[in-house]
Amino acid sequence: MHHQGILSGYDDLLSNIKGRRDQHIAHTDSKYFKDSSKLFIDYPLKDVDIDGLLEAVAQILKAHYSYLFQGDLEMRISSARQLDVVLTNVRAFNRVWKDKRITRDSAIRVVEYKLDDFEPPVE
Repeated sequence: MHHQGILSGYDDLLSNIKGRRDQHIAHTDSKYFKDSSKLFIDYPLKDVDIDGLLEAVAQILKAHYSYLFQGDLEMRISSARQLDVVLTNVRAFNRVWKDKRITRDSAIRVVEYKLDDFEPPVE
């Protein structure tokens, strides 16, 4: 719950990111195709806000890592360009979390959970 509270502070920023995605990346709305500057007015994004969100996500992932692996994770996010790395790690953590074969004493190779062609285990 605590982490959800932290992320809720970024609701407006996340709405703007999703708005840009939906109106320009997923499909180009004619309003923004004709005048792309409107996209930046309707869905403003500032680097400093994105950096704050990435820092919050890094802290949450660090906490989850320490819970899962009883270890420390050093993660530095210096720009929004590293977002794909963060999302790849989030996807891997989600896959690890859902893998029912893993126990407290399991040894796992996290890199396998990061692969694009990852296939969940057959039960």
